[in-house]
Amino acid sequence: MYLYWMGVNWVPILTAALINVVLGMIWYSKFAFGDKWSALVKKKRTDKPDPTDFILAFAAAVAMSVILQGVMTATAGGKAINGALIASMLWLGIMVPVFMANYLWENKSLNLIVINGAYWLVSIAIQGALLAAWR
Repeated sequence: MYLYWMGVNWVPILTAALINVVLGMIWYSKFAFGDKWSALVKKKRTDKPDPTDFILAFAAAVAMSVILQGVMTATAGGKAINGALIASMLWLGIMVPVFMANYLWENKSLNLIVINGAYWLVSIAIQGALLAAWR
C-alpha cells in the first residue's frame, strides 16, 4: 500500500510510529516493566494517563520515523537486518549518550536507565528493520 505525500510513502512511517507507541504501551504495562518503572519514577499505577500524552508520543514517533526512513533509504539497501543494525548503531551513538547525560545529572536509577534504554533499543531496531524493508 502506498500513500505518497511530498515524495514520501507515509504508510510505513505511520506503521513504524504506531509500533513505537504500541510497544511502549506493552513495555510499560503491568505485564512487562510497568510496576518497576512506576516505582522508579514515583508514579502510582492508578494514575490515568492524559490522552494528550499519547497524541504527543505518536507525533514524536512520526517525526522520528520520517528521519529514520531517510537514513534507511540512504544506507540500508532495502534489507531489514541492515535497517535493524543501523538503527541500533544510531541508538548507541546518539540516543544513549543523550539520555545517559540526562539521567546521570538527574541522579536517576540505573534500573530506570536500563528499562527506558532497552525500550528505545527494541523500538528503534524494529522501526529500522521495517523502514528499511518497506519503501
